[in-house]
Amino acid sequence: MSEMREVSAFSPGHITGFFQICDEPEDPLLKGSRGVGVSLSRGVITTVRVEPSPRTSLEIRINGRPEPRAVVSEYVLREMLSRTRGDYRVVVDHEVEIPMGAGMGSSGAGALSLALALNEALGLGLSEEEAAQVAHLAGVKCRTGLGTVIAETYGGLEVRVRAGAPGVGEVLKVPLRGDYVVACLSFGPIPTRSILTDEAYRRRINELGD
Repeated sequence: MSEMREVSAFSPGHITGFFQICDEPEDPLLKGSRGVGVSLSRGVITTVRVEPSPRTSLEIRINGRPEPRAVVSEYVLREMLSRTRGDYRVVVDHEVEIPMGAGMGSSGAGALSLALALNEALGLGLSEEEAAQVAHLAGVKCRTGLGTVIAETYGGLEVRVRAGAPGVGEVLKVPLRGDYVVACLSFGPIPTRSILTDEAYRRRINELGD
């Protein structure tokens, strides 16, 4: 790459109805969840601007504001850049159309749209599933999601019958006829990490999802 490239990608948001936590395997590509959920028409649009630079620098903005603690996006950036040669200046703009921290899959959508955009901008040549696996790893490693990315990758109303990353887990798509509206109300953010690391919540989630 000899000049600046700009690429945008979209990922839908997602709401899970019920699920089971499946994070026992050592391989993070095998970690995930089983459950049922639906992807949304709104989500995250990510635009990346990439250009060669004497040293690598990263800038992440969410809805126009600099976000130095965007750990999921930073994971995706460093993982994708590790597959290149050379140094780059990368500017990431996430346009988030859904409430953040409200169980609508904003972290997964941000990671997935970023991975897809970087794959094209950097000319990595990964398949969509391979790029989506990087987003899945980010969610698992940062404890922001388990089955969100695979659901958002395939879209629609889905049943996640085998846990794992896109291309590893198994999803059954449920055909939908006509237009459906998902109506919900957010009372503020709850960090997914606080739920996934709480043993009482984990037991309750798995009991209800069984």
